Amino acid sequence: MVNSFLTETARNRNRGIAEWGRWVIGWSVLIVVTISGALALYYSTVTPPLLRVSLSLLFPSAMIASYCGRHAVYGRLSLGVLTLSLCIWYLTDLPRNDRDWAGEYRLPADAECLTENELSDFSGL
Repeated sequence: MVNSFLTETARNRNRGIAEWGRWVIGWSVLIVVTISGALALYYSTVTPPLLRVSLSLLFPSAMIASYCGRHAVYGRLSLGVLTLSLCIWYLTDLPRNDRDWAGEYRLPADAECLTENELSDFSGL
């Protein structure tokens, strides 16, 4: 009788640890995906800027709402669709260089044009 009680107590403790581990991993993945997705949308090449900022604010809200409803079938489905759509968009968003750059950054650097006089002297380091 005592042995079965101890076994049941150990099972409950292990079950509690497993649930806590799932909770920590779930929230960690949610935070990483949400922050990286919001930053990717904010620094993306989406135009106009209002759409870009709106998407970067809407994405975290949608991810958190989907995670809170993850126990329902639609919550899990929406969480998967949001994550998959972010991955597909990120892989298909090609880099562009048609922004309005500041004067000192307008032209890309060309290493062949540098002379010895233009290089800094790093011997004092």
